[in-house]
Amino acid sequence: PKTGITFPSVAAQLKDIGVSMVRYPAGLLGNLFQWERAIGPMEKRGQQISGLVLTPVPFDSKFGVDEYGALLDATGAAGNLLINCGTADAADAANFVAYMTAPQGSPR
Repeated sequence: PKTGITFPSVAAQLKDIGVSMVRYPAGLLGNLFQWERAIGPMEKRGQQISGLVLTPVPFDSKFGVDEYGALLDATGAAGNLLINCGTADAADAANFVAYMTAPQGSPR
């Protein structure tokens, strides 16, 4: 996690077996995912809350948005963003898509 990249062996294995699409975030996390908490230096990232309504659990954003983008670049897979429809709105979804599709290094 300190390198900011996905383990090279994992990316290579995904590419070797032909994974063509990777969803992010996965599972119940997407229900309440706050994408802006998952960018920037790890020590400054906010916590996420699992979307499991009965027992919500906070956890760190160690595999964040930028790591996801790097994984897509390394594997050549297409991205499938799961949008937070529980606590966010259409503008937030549009901003997430814009962030993920902006040229690398462009201002936010």
